[in-house]
Amino acid sequence: MPKWPHDDTASKRAFYGDFRNKEWAALNLIRVYPPFKMYYDKKPVNGVLVHKKCAAAFQAAFAEIWEKADVFQALRDDDALKGKCGCCEFRHVCMGCRARAYAATGDFMASEPFCVYQPKAYVEVK
Repeated sequence: MPKWPHDDTASKRAFYGDFRNKEWAALNLIRVYPPFKMYYDKKPVNGVLVHKKCAAAFQAAFAEIWEKADVFQALRDDDALKGKCGCCEFRHVCMGCRARAYAATGDFMASEPFCVYQPKAYVEVK
């Protein structure tokens, strides 16, 4: 398998710095915070540590995902909610839990399954 140009230890140290230096992490790593919550192994991730030379690219990628991904655009549209959440007078404030709606129905815009409130405009069709 061919190597990329400059794929050697000396070139990596020249670009990233010397990993063996005890202050390397403090000098070179910064935490990037996406505009949305991320989880790893069901635990929230408090940002991502990246090399400072890559941070702008990570932040731009996170911003693009947040602004342009169809799922996130739909999640911000509280008028697209379905079921009793869609006609609830508190939908602009509450929106229910979209994760529970997705887990229960497979549709993240469906009604919040654990909400006990009955909206005034809601009529259940059986």
